[in-house]
Amino acid sequence: MSNPAAARTPWDGARLAVSPEAADPYVTTPLFSGLALHHPIVIEAEPATPNLLVIENHAQEERRSRLRRIRPNSGAATVETLLERAEHFYSLCLDPRFSDNGRIYLGTNGPDANGERRSRILRLTLDRNPPHGIVPGSVVTVIEWPSHGHDGAAAAFGTDGMLYV
Repeated sequence: MSNPAAARTPWDGARLAVSPEAADPYVTTPLFSGLALHHPIVIEAEPATPNLLVIENHAQEERRSRLRRIRPNSGAATVETLLERAEHFYSLCLDPRFSDNGRIYLGTNGPDANGERRSRILRLTLDRNPPHGIVPGSVVTVIEWPSHGHDGAAAAFGTDGMLYV
């Protein structure tokens, strides 16, 4: 194979009169072809494991979401549902100390007990001991506000360790 850089004329600072060469096309490769996920919108690596955490949203009128864990198994994968609720999940972020405390934050939108739509940030804890499920009673609302749809609910940790919404 020839060296394309060797065939090019070095730039001398003059005005360019050509277009750059086209980039190579992207090529996708299915990782788990037998895996059936319904509208995945967020995928996050679970620290210190080969697992992936996934948010799956169902149709708008169905208003249902799941937090799932994908466990790779030699070319295949198993899927475990960690949390399912009658609201939409829009964001997922892990506490900077997730490996120690197992805390996950979800940005959600859905009805409250009175049927009013609310955006909220939920915190839940994954047990650090097998089978690493959600600790019962650990799902708590950190903050919520009235909503008419997509009114935020994106959560992320900054480099300062603070949670931003």
